[in-house]
Amino acid sequence: MGDTMLAAVFKGNGRLELEQRPVPKVREDTDVILQVGAVGICGTDLHMLDVPPKLTGKVGIIMGHEFSGRVTEVGKTVKMVKPGDHVAIDPNPPCGMCENCRSGLPNACIPHFENEVCPGMPLTPGLYWDGGYAEYVRIPHHFCYRVDKSLPFWKVSLVEPLACAVSCMKKVSFMPGETAVVLGAGPIGLFFVGLLKASGALKVIVSEPAPVRARLAAACGADVIINPNKENVKDRVMAETEGKGAEVVIEAVGWLFPLCIELARTGGRIILFGVDTTARAEIDTTPIISKELQIYGGFLTKYVMPLALRILQSGLLPVEKIVSHKMPLQKIHEGIALTRTGEGVKVMLIPNEI
Repeated sequence: MGDTMLAAVFKGNGRLELEQRPVPKVREDTDVILQVGAVGICGTDLHMLDVPPKLTGKVGIIMGHEFSGRVTEVGKTVKMVKPGDHVAIDPNPPCGMCENCRSGLPNACIPHFENEVCPGMPLTPGLYWDGGYAEYVRIPHHFCYRVDKSLPFWKVSLVEPLACAVSCMKKVSFMPGETAVVLGAGPIGLFFVGLLKASGALKVIVSEPAPVRARLAAACGADVIINPNKENVKDRVMAETEGKGAEVVIEAVGWLFPLCIELARTGGRIILFGVDTTARAEIDTTPIISKELQIYGGFLTKYVMPLALRILQSGLLPVEKIVSHKMPLQKIHEGIALTRTGEGVKVMLIPNEI
């Protein structure tokens, strides 16, 4: 290990630059140093790089929050992992002690968001923690989950986005024999498709205009694919559900909530996961009331990381179809461009061949 490493640094106004940074060292007794094995490009990263930005970024931060790696060094009080271990990372771990955590809302952990310790994603002005778009990263020990070394790092790095989908699935208590609609076949939408089919869905209907993502939705188990640019989504969903609508509708785009209300059957459940901070939908509340719809927001995770890791380990989901590209960190700009166009579904960067 040298004294410097390659890292992708946020420079503001849509700029991300590769540069040499000092290799992080242990500062606190609870620190862990990771050699990064893989890091995924996430849609929220693109929001930081939009002009104007949809997510405020801290100039100078090393971006990237979906990563995994090999432990190279630990602080003197760290017991849960040791050098040589392979670990997955929860970038949003709860403290377990604040009012929100004790009220069953660990995804809204007060100290976590007040103190800003989410790697690569600055949420509090002036405070940040460098992320995984680098060869090495320093993180607190409670972010780490030890994993089997047989799992490739590109697969381990999927655990955080997968855990978000798993957390939502637990909210709606999906049952075998039910029908679901997924709006949007990006990485999260594809995770939902796989989880729904693995849960015994009678029919999974996906709305997705991009041909590449539509094909992947079919490969992940979707029974019906709708191109919303060529078909009326509501008419097709009603035709596929005997005019009743779906038991579960998942919004993985960010601005289609009104359509979700139309597609859900009486007593149906809606998951709102997609985020578009510029969207301002006009909502007719009458069908929400008359159909007694249940609406759930999906934000981060709620104590499901071990479950998500077991799902990855099991091979239950065709995650190799969701990861469309693997490339070295030096090609991060190419990876971002592929993600923006939709040709890249989940792009994995490989900072180290370990």
